[in-house]
Amino acid sequence: MDKAVGERLTVYIKSKGHSMKSFAKENKMTYGSIINITAGTSVMGRQIIDQLKACYPELNLNWLLYGQGSMELTTNDIPTFEHALLKNLLKEQADNIETIKKILKLNPSDDQ
Repeated sequence: MDKAVGERLTVYIKSKGHSMKSFAKENKMTYGSIINITAGTSVMGRQIIDQLKACYPELNLNWLLYGQGSMELTTNDIPTFEHALLKNLLKEQADNIETIKKILKLNPSDDQ
């Protein structure tokens, strides 16, 4: 689990003047999921990321997920943000593909 993401989400929630409970309620999220994410015991799923993006378009997801850049976007940040986020996502996918290749080499199929 990524405790740093939870810590950054906590900072953002507090910057908006919310408690965990009021933040969850306002954003139609469960209180338990917010608590688990901020405590670092649960991973922030795609649904919550999409919900945050819809409710807070100024939230820099690159900052939230990777600790890069400022907490909130400005109009000048948008192209840079999108490029950096895509670059990070592509790297994660490449790493996943390499892991799968290694697993497949360790467990060859009888069908080959």
